[in-house]
Amino acid sequence: MERAALSMKRNYTYFRNMMADRPALFWLLFALAVRLLAGTALHLYSEVRGLEGFYPFSTADDRMYWDLAQSLLTGVTPDNIFCPYPYVLAALFALVGPSLIAGKLLNVVAGSLVVCIGVFIVRELAVGHRSTRGLGLRHPVHLTGLLLSFYPSAVFHATQLLRDSLLVLCGMLAVYFAVLVVSGKERGRLWTG
Repeated sequence: MERAALSMKRNYTYFRNMMADRPALFWLLFALAVRLLAGTALHLYSEVRGLEGFYPFSTADDRMYWDLAQSLLTGVTPDNIFCPYPYVLAALFALVGPSLIAGKLLNVVAGSLVVCIGVFIVRELAVGHRSTRGLGLRHPVHLTGLLLSFYPSAVFHATQLLRDSLLVLCGMLAVYFAVLVVSGKERGRLWTG
């Protein structure tokens, strides 16, 4: 009995230290779990409704991106491609085969990386905060991770075959590098030439 209690205490201490020392990793894994759970539920719901995994209430954007990527795989370049997202999907499908789940997983990972980058941004900006090393949600890093993990629009778009997750990821990366450059840290100087 003592061993089980000691093991539980050791696991709790490990979790506490991981969240305090590596909040971006914790929130990345947490956001990934949230998006995988939501994506699985929406995909199964769509399958039950007979919609082949496409979202039942959308404006058919996910089906349009699927069709554009399929056309690119066959060597036909449609005239109505207005963004690079179908090319990204076609490249992914060329590697793993045409799979709706693989495309959705790409968006789930991109959406989870948005949360991680958001935590990095706040960690850089929260230097003046008295303590960013605590576990409480009153700390800006953890509050940001929680809010970004459950932001409804981000969770919804990350579970569909839509370009939004990749666009937001590119934007967050741009903001993060801008914060590094403006803060004048050594990492930021690498990007200034």
